[in-house]
Amino acid sequence: MNDSDQTPSHVVGGGVLLFLNAVTALMLLGACTGRHPYSYYTLLRWTCFAAFVYTSVWGLRKKATIVFAPLAVIFNPLLPLRLTRGTWGFIDAVALALTIGFTAYLLIPAKR
Repeated sequence: MNDSDQTPSHVVGGGVLLFLNAVTALMLLGACTGRHPYSYYTLLRWTCFAAFVYTSVWGLRKKATIVFAPLAVIFNPLLPLRLTRGTWGFIDAVALALTIGFTAYLLIPAKR
């Protein structure tokens, strides 16, 4: 990271990104591992949508928008997609892997 990446807004933004994506990852893991009431999946949509939009904007310089903008559209709670449980299970697993991988990519400084 260069010196401009250590501004207070970057540090705070990174903390928010880590928190949102950690909560999202835990909820996606829960969705992948069990059956839950409909309210859980509604909360999952809102949580994923918020985290994916935030990550998409926060990671603009590292091209995170390419991955997280489509995920935000898929998990959009305002115009929800109606898919089968099996399809959602696959999407949840892929979103979980991408969330963990890209959060690490965005927050771990590159070696020079």
